[in-house]
Amino acid sequence: MCRRNGWWRRGLWLTPVLLLLLGSLCPSPEVMASKATVADALLAIRSHDYRHAFRLLKPLAIAGDREAQSRLGRLYRNGQGCERNYLQAAQWFRRAARQGDAAAMFNLGLLYEHGWGLSRDLVKARTWMRRAADKGHRQARRRLARLESPPPPGKDARSRLLRAAYRGDRATVEALLQQKVPVDVTDEHGLTPLAQAALADHAELVPILLKAGADADHRDRLGDTPLILAINETHPAVVEALIRGGARIDLADRNGNTPLILATLQGNEGIVARLIKARARIDQRNRKGWTAYHYAREGGHTAIARRLARAGAKVADNKAAPPPVDLVPTPGDGQDKAAYRGWTALMIAAWQGRADLVDELIRKGRDGLDIADDGGYTALSRAAMQGHQKIVDALIEAGATVDVVHRDGTTPLMLAARKGHLSTVRRLVEAGAGIDHETGDGSTALMHAAANGHAAVVH
Repeated sequence: MCRRNGWWRRGLWLTPVLLLLLGSLCPSPEVMASKATVADALLAIRSHDYRHAFRLLKPLAIAGDREAQSRLGRLYRNGQGCERNYLQAAQWFRRAARQGDAAAMFNLGLLYEHGWGLSRDLVKARTWMRRAADKGHRQARRRLARLESPPPPGKDARSRLLRAAYRGDRATVEALLQQKVPVDVTDEHGLTPLAQAALADHAELVPILLKAGADADHRDRLGDTPLILAINETHPAVVEALIRGGARIDLADRNGNTPLILATLQGNEGIVARLIKARARIDQRNRKGWTAYHYAREGGHTAIARRLARAGAKVADNKAAPPPVDLVPTPGDGQDKAAYRGWTALMIAAWQGRADLVDELIRKGRDGLDIADDGGYTALSRAAMQGHQKIVDALIEAGATVDVVHRDGTTPLMLAARKGHLSTVRRLVEAGAGIDHETGDGSTALMHAAANGHAAVVH
């Protein structure tokens, strides 16, 4: 026993040495974070691991990466992975905005518009929204249109009610309603006080207005209901208040898009889940004939697609199968046969991977290279989505536009990145495709690749 104890005591000196060696072999979290990329953080966000995303983003943001700064600002604003801190959010948004990040400009404008952590300043809100809109940020354009044409000023009670609802002035709204001011008065855009509250994210006003008799389903001049406006502006608290207040959840916009489809297009799983819980019609189609499940699959929103499938979506009817072969005319047929939702023969051949037919159609010039279908997709878009490398090469060499922007704001590069088609991504980049183009929600090709786990494309 003594001998063993002696050896043990003599071995104590090794402990610090071993700890030092282990420390040198196992990098600290700070070192690991320094080797991370924004794409790694986006993967963590996609997995709802916000604490890990926060740890990865902060050193990158401090080092000056504008996308990391913008993303870190969102985490601070939403209280994801950290305590909610609007001042910190504003700081990081401002840093990213100064480097030209459109999403950061938009989010900084929101802080000023609502007075979150900053003094409410609509002039500064409009300034930042305008800068973001000038860079092509679609949400900023819509928001700016609302900011630059708020309810008209005036001393009459109706105008005051509209303005109070837009500003979230609960006391004024309640006082005017007690004075029997019509609750469904509209402005020049056909927006009611309820719609104004929905746009400006004042969920606390929704039950007050509904109790006073507001029409939960009133359509503005663009055909949008308050629920559609709240979903388009991503205001989940307003969505919840409207659903609880009895808003009809299956009323579609003028394109036939239901609230469920619109939430799916945005990739907002929380709102999708709420609509499903409220028994929204899962398989209702828009004018294009697509359902929410179809958009979830095409948009790479895997979690939403699974949720819709569990809720009873007709998966078999929504598969994005290529058009029937007999829709594609063979060379020399004369006039094109019936189009598939606005598709030309060249688009269909490109989608199906029929390189020989694509070459023949290009040579004969039967279809314009940049003709777009109902969704704004060209033949190159369809080939990039499917990863048909040879066809992508042929279309680019023939002069097809590589940076065409589809109606959903995506580009061929984004479609290829989303699907993980590495060689197609490389070819498009070589041809001059813009890697920094952003969709309305600020997503880039890099983010699409990261969100779908395509590490090779990311790197």
